[in-house]
Amino acid sequence: MKQRAIRHLDTGLSVLGHGCWPLGGSAYWGPREQADTDRIIARAIELGVNFFDTAEAYNDGASEVSLARALAGRRHEVLIGSKVQPGNAEEGRTRASLEASLRRLETDYIDVYMLHWPLTAMWNGPRGEEARRRTAAGELRTLEEVCTELENARQEGLIRTWGVSNFGIEQLRELDALGFTPSVNQVAYSLVTRGAEIDVMPWCREHGIRIISYMSLMQGLFSDRLKRIEDLPPQRRRTRQYASGSGNDLVTHGGPGAEDEVYVVLGTLRELAGELGVTMAQLAIAWSMQNEVVASTLVGASSLAQIEANAAAADLVIPAAAMERLDCASKPVLDAIGPNIDYFQSAATSRSR
Repeated sequence: MKQRAIRHLDTGLSVLGHGCWPLGGSAYWGPREQADTDRIIARAIELGVNFFDTAEAYNDGASEVSLARALAGRRHEVLIGSKVQPGNAEEGRTRASLEASLRRLETDYIDVYMLHWPLTAMWNGPRGEEARRRTAAGELRTLEEVCTELENARQEGLIRTWGVSNFGIEQLRELDALGFTPSVNQVAYSLVTRGAEIDVMPWCREHGIRIISYMSLMQGLFSDRLKRIEDLPPQRRRTRQYASGSGNDLVTHGGPGAEDEVYVVLGTLRELAGELGVTMAQLAIAWSMQNEVVASTLVGASSLAQIEANAAAADLVIPAAAMERLDCASKPVLDAIGPNIDYFQSAATSRSR
């Protein structure tokens, strides 16, 4: 499988990364048997997947524990990404969080360690204003202090490289002004989450920062089995593509959504997948991979058949005419919901700016 390099690592990330949020089981994704996880991850490695992405927040650490069990005896074959919660970082618990993740992962180092979301002080809205006051009063860590802790951990060998997640263009510029360049920025990127293309991806490309993309299948939206948007569980229909006031109390962004535009994307994706002899999911994954600034496209799998299908997408070359049709079909979604890359919040309350 193709790999793409990132700073400080002598091995590139596989273009398909394995998203490990469901590991360990949760109310959000449902139960997950360890034996199934063991088989799926072993098969992923056989297929060339070398990047496995988890976080301390995923199922209260159970994801990291489950991943460690699945990688028993094979840690040296893979690259692990994990993340610290912004609340832990700003409260001065970055080192403690890192050490706890190392214990759960049963490893001496993490390959790519990321700040999961921007610090509260960097958010828009009242929470950000209050956090900025507390930071100025010395009650919370500054971004400079947190990045210094991450860089110190890299120098000690506890992590091999560090990055950020969900950082918008202003936040990336703040990092640059402080003299820090993360290796990666992990952001949502798919046919219906293209906001990062406006400012974030050009900045990252110019400054040598790789993108790790998540939500590439929009939590099941691009499944061939889906007939209606409403067939997705409510917790997977919380983003700005879906209208507030539609009967789903979990949608809190307050916007009108873009469901008509999303249906056009689904129709085009289904039609092109049929023409190319692939699944909708494979075509959606391959579309993300075509962007060279994306080092790894994260996709989960709950069966051997799924991981094998996902891996096949890494070999799919989308014809230029098909790429143009997908881009044209999905552009109205971008126009409708805008460049804000925090798809769970409005522009006024966005954690990414």
